Amino acid sequence: MSKAYGMGLIAFLMGCSQTIDTYEPGMDWDQVMVERADAPPHELQLDIHDLGLSIIGAISDAPPNTRVWVAEGLPGDGPCPRRLNGACLDLLDAVPFMMVITSPDGEAFFSLPALHPGEPRAYQAIVLNPNEQALMSELTHPRY
Repeated sequence: MSKAYGMGLIAFLMGCSQTIDTYEPGMDWDQVMVERADAPPHELQLDIHDLGLSIIGAISDAPPNTRVWVAEGLPGDGPCPRRLNGACLDLLDAVPFMMVITSPDGEAFFSLPALHPGEPRAYQAIVLNPNEQALMSELTHPRY
C-alpha cells in the first residue's frame, strides 16, 4: 500500500466520525476549508442482498477501474468528511468497511460477512475525487 493511499484511507476513516483538517502536499489551503454543500447527483448504483450472516453486493455505473468504498451505518443526515470535498454521507455512524476496484465496465461484485447481523443497516457506495465532490450512490437498504 502506498503512503499516500494509506494516509488518504486514514483521513477518510477518521472523517466519518469527526471533522478533521488534513493537508496533503500540493493541496491549496482553500481546498482544506471545504464547507458543507449539496451532494452531487447520485451516479453510482449499489445493490445489497442480506443473506443473514453474510451480504453480497453489486456496484454499477461507476467510473471504470476506480476504487469504490462501501460504507455501512444507520440512515440519516451523516457527516461531511473533508475527503468528500463538500459531499455529505446519508449515513449516521458511518463505517467504511470495504473497498473494491471496478472493472473496465464500471462494475464490481463482492461478498463478505455481515458486520451487524440481524440489525437494520443501510449502505452507500463512495468514489473519492481529489479535486471534486465525491460520487455517491443513493442510500441502499439490503434485500432479504
